Amino acid sequence: MMSHFLKYAACASLALTCAAVFGAPATAQAVDDSIYLELNSAAPIETGGCRLTFVISNTTETGLSQISYQLGIFDSNQIVQNLLIMSFGEMQAGRTKIVLFDISNRECADISRLLINAVETCTDAGSGDASAVCEQNLATRAIPTNIQLGI
Repeated sequence: MMSHFLKYAACASLALTCAAVFGAPATAQAVDDSIYLELNSAAPIETGGCRLTFVISNTTETGLSQISYQLGIFDSNQIVQNLLIMSFGEMQAGRTKIVLFDISNRECADISRLLINAVETCTDAGSGDASAVCEQNLATRAIPTNIQLGI
């Protein structure tokens, strides 16, 4: 009987340790209530240039009829080369979508960093008014290790 108690106690202790170390509840909350923008890939295009693939998720309760950001593109010497407007269109609450952007005058190897410089458009689908959710709740991440994405 004592061995069952020890097994139970060991399992409970292990579960609490994993939760504390890996932060399961905190990790789930970090993504909730965000406009989550991920640079998923950067690949050369046949005509020259670079195709950036973004995954954007709206985990807020605010549906958006239009969302766009001004993006700064830095070269390998950390010099700003372009300022572009990336339009993601409509973003319903709780939705995720993939959006491709082709940069015709820049090879992927020449891009070191992307900076979300400003919110260009963020329109609440319900009221039609400008919303602060696109800036206040923005979280970013880049999967390609050779290109940084930040705010």
